[in-house]
Amino acid sequence: MKLQVVDNEGALTNATAVLRVSGVAYEGDLGDTDEGTGSSEGAISFSVTNEWATDADSSIEITHVVIEPKWDPGGFGHPIENDCGGGATCPYGSASNDEEVVVDAGLDGGEAEGIGAIDEDPDGDGETEIPDSGVIVELDEPVSLFSGESARIWVGAFEDETDLSGREFDLGVRYEVDGKRNSTTFTDVAGSPNIETYRLETGPDNEDVEAVIVSDKELDTIRIDLGGDLSGTEDESGVTTTERPDGRYEHRLFLGSLPDGGVAKANLTVAENDSVPAFETRGSKSINRSFALLDGEYVWSSTADWDNSFAWDGVVHDSVGSRQPDTIRLGYPTSSEFGSSLAGYWHFDGSAEDASGNGLDGTESGVGTGFGVFGTPSYSFGSGDHVEVPGIDGIHSGTSSLSTWIKTSSEGDDTFWAAPGITGVEEAGGGNDIFWGWIDGTGQIGVQAGDDSGSQSPTAVDDGQWHHVVLTYRASDGNSRVFVDGELVGEEWTATGGTTTPFSSIGRIEDTGGTPEYFNGQIDEVRSYDRVLTSDEAEDLAEPNGTVRTGWKNGSTALDASQLSVQYSADIPIGTTINVTVHADTSGDGSIDRTSDTVTLEPGQNSVPVEGFGSFDASRYKLVIDLKTVAPTKTPVVYQIGVTEDS
Repeated sequence: MKLQVVDNEGALTNATAVLRVSGVAYEGDLGDTDEGTGSSEGAISFSVTNEWATDADSSIEITHVVIEPKWDPGGFGHPIENDCGGGATCPYGSASNDEEVVVDAGLDGGEAEGIGAIDEDPDGDGETEIPDSGVIVELDEPVSLFSGESARIWVGAFEDETDLSGREFDLGVRYEVDGKRNSTTFTDVAGSPNIETYRLETGPDNEDVEAVIVSDKELDTIRIDLGGDLSGTEDESGVTTTERPDGRYEHRLFLGSLPDGGVAKANLTVAENDSVPAFETRGSKSINRSFALLDGEYVWSSTADWDNSFAWDGVVHDSVGSRQPDTIRLGYPTSSEFGSSLAGYWHFDGSAEDASGNGLDGTESGVGTGFGVFGTPSYSFGSGDHVEVPGIDGIHSGTSSLSTWIKTSSEGDDTFWAAPGITGVEEAGGGNDIFWGWIDGTGQIGVQAGDDSGSQSPTAVDDGQWHHVVLTYRASDGNSRVFVDGELVGEEWTATGGTTTPFSSIGRIEDTGGTPEYFNGQIDEVRSYDRVLTSDEAEDLAEPNGTVRTGWKNGSTALDASQLSVQYSADIPIGTTINVTVHADTSGDGSIDRTSDTVTLEPGQNSVPVEGFGSFDASRYKLVIDLKTVAPTKTPVVYQIGVTEDS
């Protein structure tokens, strides 16, 4: 938001403010789908996310879905009917999803949280149709979304429309928040590319500027208009495109060099696949990005800078999944935080690789992808879905601990050997088995060996929210414990000795009788340890916040501490914060002599003054950087940060 003030003599002053706006956000992912359709039908789906600030009501409730196809059907309306079970598959795999609008909260599949019927027949021929003017469909039950949660909405099946790609729709949702009705509406083309990430990066010399565009489809036409200390236009002729393991396409485009620092501005105005524009650049829309290249001797911006940092606690910089080694963000390290006990680490960030380096790479079987913790993807599981991990039974057949984030809305079964779970095996007709993360009929989660009751959480985890779970088992005496969100909630002594029955899955409890029980929901950040974790360690794993301390930066020119500012380039989503404390070494002996007040980095800005130092000169500085989030699904990201003396 820009304010221009002109006085009576023509002097001009500009003031700019960046505002964070709350609401239900469309994810720009309208697509045509074969799910829930017959041989001569088509359907569409799209996603929305509750981005209301946390000081609003704890959740919003979607009550209606707005649908208006924008092409001429050649008649009085657009024929549509959900033939679930009558010659067509059912949306999200459940026979209960038998209406023309199906809303899947949490993106976990299965029985929908809300459905709605289209009861329109504009030409009176007895066929269900969407009128040319569109329709507003009321759901049978309001669908609740907590802050940061998403819902996928399916609409279908359109008759005689086997390919809806390229078709234009006006769509939207009506919802209630704090007792008031609101709506989000948009126009998009099915099958258009979705720009998931657009950012600017610098090379290892902190001079070259590169645009990075991540999309769900490969872009064949790109235009970026440059500004700030860059000029001109760049297009697809210079782009390098790679397909990532998660199926997304990463496009990199060199924009120019700023050897003396400065501000790079890049406005993405065109992004197309096969002449179909991305939602984010459709019509007059564009995506603006600016990047302040920090110059000077007191800047942390490279992989080497972060390698020289220490006291990492819940903050990472590496090449795992979509993480970058020259940035810092919240997450788990690839090595053990507690010594050498990490036996496996599956981040599920578009890959089932074992990031611990122990070689237990997995293979996906039917799993989907959803929004996970730490701002990265997760895997979605349902009937028949699992990740095959040969060798996981070598960890969890006996004394071990399992740490993971889960999100489910499905109850299990009170009979442990017939209940879904995270991993383990049931020996049909015997007791040589083990059950990690089995969920009972009231949604409580537990761990058990053999037929002897193990520990169970006293409260349910099937509330559709993300929960951190640590399960431990000691084979020598059968001690089992359950931690939920960092708290010890259950302890019991189950069968001793573990199991010798083999198993190799994440996302299901295997069964030697051939009827495995599948977890229904999302699983993310699975970590296996070859010993029993302590209560303090379980609490640390559940804590989504983190801190890192940089190494010293030595400069040839001393800075006046009374005139210092912290300069930065960072993403700071709603509900996250970055706090920075500056240390100074005035004696040159490597010790901390002076400490500033803690400053909070503001989103949309790139500089904040440092206070609390007083007046002195120093040529050695280092930082303490705290990253915090109110929701485990979000993380702030620091690309560059430094201290400079204001003129």
